[in-house]
Amino acid sequence: MDTLGEIAAAFRIGSLVAAPRQLKGAEVVAVSAGNGSFVVKTEQSPPSWRLDAMRMTGRVESAALAAGLEIALPVEPPSGHETAGYWARFGDQWFRVSELLTGVHPRPPFDIRTATWLGVTVARLARLGLPGDVRDDPSRPLYPAHDWAPWLDDAARAGLACAPVLRAAVPVIAEATALVQAALVGPVEARLMHRDLSGRNILRTSAGLRLLDFDYAGPEVPWWEAVAVAVRSAQAADLAEPSEPSLRALLAGYAEADGPIGSADHSAFAGLVWSQVAMAAYSLWVAAGHRGGDAVRRAAADRDAVHLAGALTHTMSSLDRWVDLLR
Repeated sequence: MDTLGEIAAAFRIGSLVAAPRQLKGAEVVAVSAGNGSFVVKTEQSPPSWRLDAMRMTGRVESAALAAGLEIALPVEPPSGHETAGYWARFGDQWFRVSELLTGVHPRPPFDIRTATWLGVTVARLARLGLPGDVRDDPSRPLYPAHDWAPWLDDAARAGLACAPVLRAAVPVIAEATALVQAALVGPVEARLMHRDLSGRNILRTSAGLRLLDFDYAGPEVPWWEAVAVAVRSAQAADLAEPSEPSLRALLAGYAEADGPIGSADHSAFAGLVWSQVAMAAYSLWVAAGHRGGDAVRRAAADRDAVHLAGALTHTMSSLDRWVDLLR
């Protein structure tokens, strides 16, 4: 069966006119069809929590589209199929289709115009007003530092490079976890946000800047998202100091677009720290073979875990300096 041909027909994008081109492995391909160029994504037998996440991201993407945000346009899934957001089920596989945009991804530190646009975009996403519960998010668990010991023992037995690096970083992981837990004490007003706003998900096209890929959308405190995005988009590398003009331009754009402002203290970095801790744990699990994947994927996760340990250590040691940039 010509699976992509069937998908093209079902999503009504026209007949395929060229061979597909892989963008991120076989799961994400670019296709040329009678009605234009598109991105086709595939997920194989997603578990129930992932289907819930797909529905959630669909709500965010649909609301962003309705509000006129500059995004890559999704294609409505076909009727007669089980759907989750913009995804549709075909047998054991799920597919979604969106327009393929061409352009250049901006490289951090972002220029003032790009940073300002992104700050405004974060505020506009927050103003969609989609409620979320940041304390109940299976995609971003937060574990006490002592839970890491058996994971690190597994990694050491497997001879993983990340094992000694992460073991040395356990005090930093404990400090970071305590920061997030303290930030969650008392009321926090979360919204469904994009949560993956980086250069790879922004495209400078002939028609202007466009936002891509809502795959990791979920609950976040908008101010935490703004601060995390401001830091990442102002850093030439994860261990670099943020460019002050870029960071301030993003936060100024966010504030001027009526994004909700939170405390200008260490708690403002809770979203950034939380994502680094969660991704380090996930990379450790993948590297140790607890999340499937072939040898290539496990080796990449091992390298990612080493990198994330360094990034988290740098973040935690920098907070006293970075907090001044919020004031």
